[in-house]
Amino acid sequence: MRLRQYDPEKAVSYIKLVDTVLHHYTDFHHPEDIVRALGEKRLTDVTHTPEMGDAAISLYDGGDMRVFQFKESANRGGTIDVFFNHNNLESFRAQLFFEGMWGKPGAIIFSSLRLGPLVTAAVGRGNISFDVSTGQFFCHFGNLVISYTHEQEMGIPSISTSILCRQTCPADIFSSRGPMRFSPV
Repeated sequence: MRLRQYDPEKAVSYIKLVDTVLHHYTDFHHPEDIVRALGEKRLTDVTHTPEMGDAAISLYDGGDMRVFQFKESANRGGTIDVFFNHNNLESFRAQLFFEGMWGKPGAIIFSSLRLGPLVTAAVGRGNISFDVSTGQFFCHFGNLVISYTHEQEMGIPSISTSILCRQTCPADIFSSRGPMRFSPV
């Protein structure tokens, strides 16, 4: 969730943010690398702010999780969550919130006309799938898995994009049988 008091000094485009991580994923070894790539005045580290609580619990040696806030415009901004494991980016998630009465249609239009074409240009239209049950688009880009969707969090419309490396995915998620399914007990 975006808290305006932590908005950075300068704005950054959500599309530029996602595109930068998508095309330079393996170049990021520390959270500071992402800050340098996007600009120090374009991200605010909110990992240890009181509102985040224990967002950055160190799960094991070599792990580093950070939460950064960005703004795109006066009524659009969001957060990125990054997780590094032994100096390698393991997962990235960016969420852009749309405020105001045009928030929901704005999120849908943005997803269709800006985010969708960005991913399509990278992976090709035929490589993108849609999961009706979750409302998520997903695809592969080299060794990366990308998923994106529009959603609502606490009544505020948003779009989110997740990028992670295939080696860090749960077992069997890419097998010919599909993901493992568990029966209710």
